[in-house]
Amino acid sequence: FSTSGETFDVIVASPLKRAAATARVIAHHLGYAGEIELDPGFLERDFGDFDGQAINPDYAKMVIENRIPRMEKHEILEARVFSALASLCARHPGKRIMLVTHSHVIKAVLVRLLPSSEFNYASYLANCSMNHIACVDGVFRVVDYNRTV
Repeated sequence: FSTSGETFDVIVASPLKRAAATARVIAHHLGYAGEIELDPGFLERDFGDFDGQAINPDYAKMVIENRIPRMEKHEILEARVFSALASLCARHPGKRIMLVTHSHVIKAVLVRLLPSSEFNYASYLANCSMNHIACVDGVFRVVDYNRTV
């Protein structure tokens, strides 16, 4: 980020350790002096009976097909994430916000905003990729996604 010249007014992260720690590293590299907001609306998806299990081909297929017992269903995940996004944008109107969160939270946004032929829950999303989502007058749109440095 520091080489791209991008700056942010607000940094928000999931309260889970790895996202919060990543947000602190990014904030340090950006010279960000503000507080990092931790928002539980951006927690990783609840994978139900498979939470914490090793990922294998059957597991991935079951996630995509919404078939894992007690897993947070796609529709519920998407509703939670978009509610948190709307609240975040309302708290910081007109601000450039960096959100540090998890794969399925990001996928929930992209699945809702992009055509299914372009992106779905099976689509690859690089770790620490940048995904630029704009919110203007409460309307979200994808500017860029899955960008790596």
